[in-house]
Amino acid sequence: MAPDLSSLLQYESGLTADNRPIRLRLFGQDKQNSNILLPQSIHGTETVCGGFKYQIDCVASSCRLPLKEFIGLPATLEFVTDRGRLRQVSGVIAQASSGESDGAISSYRVILCDVMTIMDQRVNTRVFRRLSWPQIVVVVLKEWLQIYSAQAGAFDYEFADGFRLENYPEREQTIQFNESDAAFVRRLLGRSGIAWFFRPGSSRVLQQNGQASESTPAHTLVLFDAHSTLARNDAGVVRYHRDDATEERDSVTRWGAVRKFQAGNASVFSWDYKQPGNVPVMVTEVPGKIDQGRSGNPLACAVQEYIVESPHVATDSDQLYRHGLLRMQRKELDSKCFIGEGTVRDFRVGEYFTIMNHPEIDSHPVGERDFVITALDVRARNNLPRSLEERVQRLFACNGWEVKQGEPAEGWSTNPFQMRFEAVRRAIPIVPAFDPWNDLRDPGLQVALVVGGQNEVVHCDEYGRVKIRFPATRPVDHQHAGGAGASDTDTDSAWVRVASQWAGTGDSHCGNLTLPRVGTEVLVAFIGGDPDKPIIISQLYNARALPPPLSKNANLPTTRFLSGIRSQEIQGWRANQLRFDDTPREISAQLASDDGTSQLNLGWLTHPRGERRQPRGEGAELRSDHAVAIRGGKGVLISANGSAKAEGNQLDRAELIGLADGLRDIADQLAKLAETHAKDPGNGPLLNQLVDKLRHLDHGTNVTEGSAGGAPIVAVTGPAGIVMASSESMALGAEKNIDLITAADTHLTAGGRTLMRAAMGLSAFTNDGGIKQVAARGDVQTEAQDGALNLIAKKVMELISNTDWINIKARKGVRIYGGGSELKISAEGIVGNTTGNNHMYAADHQTFGKKASEVQFPDELPHHDICIPCMLAAARAHSPLVEAE
Repeated sequence: MAPDLSSLLQYESGLTADNRPIRLRLFGQDKQNSNILLPQSIHGTETVCGGFKYQIDCVASSCRLPLKEFIGLPATLEFVTDRGRLRQVSGVIAQASSGESDGAISSYRVILCDVMTIMDQRVNTRVFRRLSWPQIVVVVLKEWLQIYSAQAGAFDYEFADGFRLENYPEREQTIQFNESDAAFVRRLLGRSGIAWFFRPGSSRVLQQNGQASESTPAHTLVLFDAHSTLARNDAGVVRYHRDDATEERDSVTRWGAVRKFQAGNASVFSWDYKQPGNVPVMVTEVPGKIDQGRSGNPLACAVQEYIVESPHVATDSDQLYRHGLLRMQRKELDSKCFIGEGTVRDFRVGEYFTIMNHPEIDSHPVGERDFVITALDVRARNNLPRSLEERVQRLFACNGWEVKQGEPAEGWSTNPFQMRFEAVRRAIPIVPAFDPWNDLRDPGLQVALVVGGQNEVVHCDEYGRVKIRFPATRPVDHQHAGGAGASDTDTDSAWVRVASQWAGTGDSHCGNLTLPRVGTEVLVAFIGGDPDKPIIISQLYNARALPPPLSKNANLPTTRFLSGIRSQEIQGWRANQLRFDDTPREISAQLASDDGTSQLNLGWLTHPRGERRQPRGEGAELRSDHAVAIRGGKGVLISANGSAKAEGNQLDRAELIGLADGLRDIADQLAKLAETHAKDPGNGPLLNQLVDKLRHLDHGTNVTEGSAGGAPIVAVTGPAGIVMASSESMALGAEKNIDLITAADTHLTAGGRTLMRAAMGLSAFTNDGGIKQVAARGDVQTEAQDGALNLIAKKVMELISNTDWINIKARKGVRIYGGGSELKISAEGIVGNTTGNNHMYAADHQTFGKKASEVQFPDELPHHDICIPCMLAAARAHSPLVEAE
């Protein structure tokens, strides 16, 4: 056989098959020949929801037929029936073997099978979007039609009458992963409840091209979901009769029934995460209708098949019920079948016949005498001349292919044609078997890349699901969908759930959210081992996406002691991070944002972490190039008091409370003295209230029970001192009182002027040590612009001018009292009163006429009333206007 098969067809065989009851026709390059191989011994099997395989032992006149030219060759095996018609089995040769030769004839064995056997050899990984399972089957089968268009159109498919594709729901995503086309198709058909079988037919591809003829072999895959649409077998009504060589018509010679126990109930559970609180809609239960007898029925009622399917396997409760119904129908199919033997050459699977003359079957109504053939086992021999047959048998025996002449295979008769079959009553639904744990090919853990819409960095839906592409998918396999599945866009998959270390309940929104971004490599598992149910369980680094630098100039493995989380700004280069540094004896933690270089640093502080790190402190640091705010609705405590090993309470402030109590006592004591000596008012309740708020700051917490606790105060304590300074200005104010208290000295120092202003009075009191006012340079001015000025001393009062005059001025006059004497100076003159002597010592004493002195007095200034509460109210309202009091 030459590479193009023409050399095979040039052989002239001395063995003619045209008049034999079994014939084998080979097709290639628009030619067909039935005399190249003469079939002698046949063993074949056919099944519904399976396929067919015929082992054909042949002889040929040449021992040099190249076996490789048989592979993939369309062929038709023909049996001449009892009515002189041809019963055909068309398929493809998948295997060829050569055997012994006696010089004149040579032995060969070929395996004729259906397209599924060839489809088992094409393994692929693909993603199908928004198609129902039977629609996906059509896509795959159409591809195989194109493949076989070069093989004389040896394959075709069709749907049985009444089949409606629209009855099957569209699936968001169906995945074929490292799965052969045949296994993939069988899985989809089995899950859909669509049965199938093969029958001989013609090729639509060749018909469309005008190349088909009646002799063109083709086997057709018939898909059906209603057993009532199956055709009647050409045998029609078949007699149940003994095996007799004198019989003119084929018959069934053996007939029996087989019953198997089946569970009486089929239940299916499928989780639906879109309505997690509605568990009843996730379960369906279908009771069986099988009559299993007086003992079997109670037992079946007690036995339930409860299958947990993949999540969201059905689009609604009706579809889920259909899954349960299919399982129950399969049990009904498996519960009873009929096994027969005979010589009916017309029998083929997927067709029904009527049996007659059987004593038990004839007692049933006419409708119960029709049976669908579900499995067929055929053994046949050709009728060669005795001398030639003996030579052939010797060759086959040398090959180990055949038993000796006259010794049938175990349990088989010596008839030239013998078949065994299985059948079910025509009224029984025929559905394929499907076991999710055996028929689903678990892809295991796989890698994928996150994809998204154009210019999208994080692409997700309200459930936090993302889209992925399996990098192994090829664009050429997704041309039927415009590339969807291998396009690196959001059309490559359905929404895929993302596993999280923490996901909240329905009562509260809580959990851990780290959505993978577009381009991220992720690790994908498959729920329940179902390739259609991927779930992202982790994210992975690769050569393009290296582990994030958690410190400046960080690089692994040098900075291997760092761990944490680092994000990245969308369409930017800034980041946020949480870092843990577990370097021996130098541990630290950091919460940071590149916005304003804002950081909370804890522990051993270095910058940067690496081979040339520089220590920069220990403890805690909160810093930002922008603003920093500390807020506490029930109080803020800033303390420099230590707490060994952090064993103290949050608001430990015993020393501060003691100090506040002491300072308050000092203030109270001095206030009482000022009240006595200076007639000043007392302190009032505000200082006591503030100290009480400090004392009860932790009341109502888990430290101290009670409700009267917590207040929006700020308490600051530094046992070794507090420094507050600004290179600009500082404002210290209170709406009510400011109490400035020290147990020792208070120093008020200003490099410029010190200005003290009060709206309602100014009082200075010292209990001891006196009061001193000194102006090293400049004037000292004391005024009472709208009242009296009293200077009182218990002892001597001195007015001294070291270098100049002392001027005493009064607009009306001046009175000087002393020891009971008085000197009165006014516009009326100078009058002196005394009870003692009036001595005046002078070098001369003169008296002149009257003369007045001109005296300048300061101008009087108007008095202004100030409404402090009005000003505070305006400030709170952000108003420039202040109402007069």
